Amino acid sequence: MQQYTPHGPRKQQLARRQTPQAAAQPSRRVRTAAAKTQVPDEYETIEIAGITMSANPGNRPFPDLSTIKAVLFDVDGTLTNSDPLHFDAFHDILLEYGYKGFKDGAPIDREFFDEHISGGHNILLSKFLWPDRDQAFRDKFSDEKEALFRKYALDKGLPMVKGLREWIQWIDDRGIKKCAVTNAPKKNAEVMLEALGLDKWFDKIVLGEECANPKPYPDPYLEGLKAFGVKPEETIVCEDSPSGTAAGVAAGVPVVGILTSQTKERMEKAGVSITIKDYTELVQRAKDDEAKHSNGKA
Repeated sequence: MQQYTPHGPRKQQLARRQTPQAAAQPSRRVRTAAAKTQVPDEYETIEIAGITMSANPGNRPFPDLSTIKAVLFDVDGTLTNSDPLHFDAFHDILLEYGYKGFKDGAPIDREFFDEHISGGHNILLSKFLWPDRDQAFRDKFSDEKEALFRKYALDKGLPMVKGLREWIQWIDDRGIKKCAVTNAPKKNAEVMLEALGLDKWFDKIVLGEECANPKPYPDPYLEGLKAFGVKPEETIVCEDSPSGTAAGVAAGVPVVGILTSQTKERMEKAGVSITIKDYTELVQRAKDDEAKHSNGKA
């Protein structure tokens, strides 16, 4: 199982509440004011909203899909390619607020968004974007950004990622448990799931804002595993962002990286087991895995 070492915002909360996986790894140390985390040279690192996550690049086996018992889905960018709308909302609201953290006040570009914002939780993002402002200011900013996103979503619509309908059917035909695990605020999650017609499909919905730590920490995905009583190796995570991938990997679950917005290289650096352009590839892989059994090959 890979272990991620977080640095930065919320580090003290994580230090107080370590997961069982973290407790089992004596080399995993959370940075305090007095000492920096020791990251082995062979580990890969990726920075997400001011948090540096480190992962062992090995040990990323992907299961035979005919054996899985649960699928844990991110929502934003994973069920629907919502990142363009989030980019528009951040772009417009940061201009309105006079944000100076990118090229001395220039409008943010997509590269900055993909590297520092995509998939992050508002608590972490607002602190990253506004390190010198108080929490009341950050909360107001986040609330206004999310309201703008919901307006854009309702105005422009949210199409499903290609092949998702077939993947849903494959899951339903086999009675596999399914959980939505999202850093989105509750109102956003409700708007997106209802727009996609999936508001009643999931067996459980886990919100990062209701966990002790949101993604990129493992808590939301650990909550999904606990709810279904399944092991990490009996489960897969479907994610589109490095932040969510970091969370899934830290929970010990193999991650499918959906390349709706991020590059293959960046998702692999975050720790995905495989990447796909859309769900048609995952459905085909699942059919191939089942065919191996029916042909007596596995």
